[in-house]
Amino acid sequence: MLFGGELSLEAGEHRVLKMHTHPWPLVCAARPLLLPVLALGLYALLDVAAPGLRLSTHVALFLWVVGVAAACYLVKWLALDLLPWSRRVYVLTNRRVITQSGVLAVYRRECSLLKIEESDYVMRGLVARLLNFGDVEVRPSGGLGAVVLGGVAQPGRVQALISAQAREAGDEVAQHRLLDAPDEVVRRLEAIVHSAPPSHNAPTVPLQPVSAHATRPRPAPRVPRLNLLPGEDVVDVTRQHPIVLASGLRAPLLGALVVVIGATVAGPAAIRLAMALVGLVLAPWAVWRLLTYLEHQYVLTTGRLMELRSTPLVFQMRDVVQLSSVQDVMLEIPSLFGRLADVGDVVIKVAGATHRPVLKTVARPAQLQQLIFETIHTQQRREHEAEDQRLAATLGHWFQEYHRLRQGGGDSI
Repeated sequence: MLFGGELSLEAGEHRVLKMHTHPWPLVCAARPLLLPVLALGLYALLDVAAPGLRLSTHVALFLWVVGVAAACYLVKWLALDLLPWSRRVYVLTNRRVITQSGVLAVYRRECSLLKIEESDYVMRGLVARLLNFGDVEVRPSGGLGAVVLGGVAQPGRVQALISAQAREAGDEVAQHRLLDAPDEVVRRLEAIVHSAPPSHNAPTVPLQPVSAHATRPRPAPRVPRLNLLPGEDVVDVTRQHPIVLASGLRAPLLGALVVVIGATVAGPAAIRLAMALVGLVLAPWAVWRLLTYLEHQYVLTTGRLMELRSTPLVFQMRDVVQLSSVQDVMLEIPSLFGRLADVGDVVIKVAGATHRPVLKTVARPAQLQQLIFETIHTQQRREHEAEDQRLAATLGHWFQEYHRLRQGGGDSI
């Protein structure tokens, strides 16, 4: 059980991470407890400022009312805020992602790491950016609903850890299948040579936890805050077309033009006001638009397609799609201007998911579409070559065991 004991794990499974939501919602819910303190201060201030009200004669009654109100709200905070917060737990093992909440009724959701197709995290608001907490969303295959880890601290690190653990689990399962195959052949050969009954209790290889080196942030060129998995390389980094930046800068630039024209018409007396308006409002607005454009990137790696999006001090998001789950990459250029300027959208179709990631308003979308296809095919070819090498090694092991058993059987005869 998650509450009242350790989580029941399967054979070969171990816990990698256990966390609660960030305590900031508890702090927000406890803010009304400051009202009694403020009320006492205001009461004392009024008693000093207006002695004719004779508030000091009702101090006992006032303290009793304020104390009862504070006690009632404290009970409410403990029962309806603190207790549910303590019962909302997220657990990551080397095989599953588990969310559980509820006090009287328990709600539990599990997702196998082998079924994860994409994941993303979002930090909304100035407080979330400053305190570094947000939501991590994991989308499994099969069209099932997403598993949301709401309000966790360091969501970027949590998402990177989930991605690394999922890849580690997939690699371990693939290796286990290949490693277990020759053992089964050896047991059957031993049964043939020595007339021994076959054993059906094949040993299992436990999945190892992801190492700290695998989840350590390693920034790639031109891509800050990017957590690469072991053996993963950056193929391409793309931003939206500069027309998006021009569209975002249109309003502050037009505003600056209007201010300059107005100051010119009004005369020298309005120049200082115009400079202050441009420097304090329009220039920061333009810089904010520029930073928002620069912080919106599409990153293609050898294993994933990521959208990195950030608004200074307000919003941060990372959406990740595994290339192994991509079924199709579609191109959309809906306007004549897009055809002439070579601007369009690249739509990613993910297996078993209703959500379709879109690379919006990118330059040369046909080339980007072709690059994604080439990356997917190259990765598949590498995986097939690695599988062929492992299979060749497995077959070699089989023949060695076969000759060893045949020689052993001949010697015994």
